[in-house]
Amino acid sequence: MSVAVNQAALDAVLLMRIGPAGCTTAALLRDLGPFVSHALSPAAWRTLAAERTESLLQRKLAVPAGRTRLALTPKGLKASGLRARGLDADHWPHIRDTQVTARALGVPVTAKAISGLAKVDGLRLAIVQRGFGLPVAVTDAARLRKKLGACPPATGRVTSLLTATGTDGSVMAGLAAEFLGNSDRDGVNLRRRLIRNFLVPYARTSQPAIATTERTQLPVIAPAIAHSAESLPAAPLPVATLPRPDLPRFAATVRKLAEINATGWQGNKKAYISHVWRAVCATEPNWDLSENNFKTLLMAAHRGGHLELVNADLKDRSSVRDMEASATAYKNTVWHLIRVGET
Repeated sequence: MSVAVNQAALDAVLLMRIGPAGCTTAALLRDLGPFVSHALSPAAWRTLAAERTESLLQRKLAVPAGRTRLALTPKGLKASGLRARGLDADHWPHIRDTQVTARALGVPVTAKAISGLAKVDGLRLAIVQRGFGLPVAVTDAARLRKKLGACPPATGRVTSLLTATGTDGSVMAGLAAEFLGNSDRDGVNLRRRLIRNFLVPYARTSQPAIATTERTQLPVIAPAIAHSAESLPAAPLPVATLPRPDLPRFAATVRKLAEINATGWQGNKKAYISHVWRAVCATEPNWDLSENNFKTLLMAAHRGGHLELVNADLKDRSSVRDMEASATAYKNTVWHLIRVGET
């Protein structure tokens, strides 16, 4: 799939990286490289960065400040939309985690709007609210979960995640990751994916989600930047539509694969969880599940009565590796096997 960098978005982030303190061209390449490395080779990134910085110089948004250093002009600082108060030479991590993140989300770069974005929980809540077309105003996971209960596109997915994970924070982590098409819920990777999607909008998949009524696309919200000829508009936040299953379909697929991989006699057939996990990876790659995601859903399916998990005989030392790989813990219980034909 061919990709195209959003040059207006890249120019905006270049200006924000240069910032009030200025920076070297080497710092630009180093700090922004991870956000385009999935789409551009190192050589292509160096070429593009050189072209865009030359464009900034020609438009008098930046000026040379030494042989390899750049600085913003007053015009460039205004065009960047930066809230420059209190920023110093070490400004970039803070700007990246607040103001660049806000620009990527398409929310106003105001003190109130960006105050929670530097923290992982605040970032997740903002992504979820943007995803369901809500103002980025709620800063508590429990309150947002209740609010989403009155939002029809969200209700089914929230209920499913709450069943699978059990906590409001985990629900928000799951929703935020799904909106960005990212199975990894880690905050650093989530922010990187958000900014990547801002700079290199990817084509939305044509394959519909399994629960299509439970998904929505992020609306386009105009960013709050200077309305001048040199204003650099933000791009809308792209949303992936992942074909992940709801709990009943997940359980049905797992039961089928467990039957194929089961051993034992009629009435006492079981399959190791690790064997079924490998089968899921082979047959359902589009689910985009990590092993932890799989085991979390497996426990939810067990608790919901969709399938039955059982313990292995720990005295049997012939399958120690299978038992260790299959171990799925919940509270004081550890399961190793999926029972076949009993649900």
